[in-house]
Amino acid sequence: MKNLNKNLLYIAIFFLFFKLSNKLYSNSLLNLNLVYGFENYIESFEFSQNSQYLAALLWNNTLQLFEIKNNALVIIQEIKNTKNYKFSYDSRYLAITSWNNSLKLLDIKNNSIALELKKVRIFKFSKDNKNIGVIFESNTNFIKKPPKEKSTMKVFTIPKKPSSLKSN
Repeated sequence: MKNLNKNLLYIAIFFLFFKLSNKLYSNSLLNLNLVYGFENYIESFEFSQNSQYLAALLWNNTLQLFEIKNNALVIIQEIKNTKNYKFSYDSRYLAITSWNNSLKLLDIKNNSIALELKKVRIFKFSKDNKNIGVIFESNTNFIKKPPKEKSTMKVFTIPKKPSSLKSN
């Protein structure tokens, strides 16, 4: 009987602690303010470095690009068949790869494609935002074995004004 009372006391203490901890971390005690939001089947999202843009990848591989204006989200672009995405460090570009392994470099301000490449496996922006590095697929598909052909990596200079990109 003593053990039963002790166990009930422990359970009561646990539930009291659980209830108190939930109250401590609720929005009202932390004074969190909802600035903006939207509802959909969202898989991932990312803010641009300057916090003016938000990209959200939906369950159906559609990327929605929003501009954040007056504490509201304004959709400025929708890109289907998206696999991966990343903002450039200066928030001017959004690099997007699709499931057919093409890469599009979207110039956000001009709402235009600055670069389009095929057979892209990996891409990265340089920290100074002057270049984008790309590793292309080899022509061989492989699983757990090294490819018979070497992959190619190229670095492209990102122009200050939209035009053609140069390979280094």
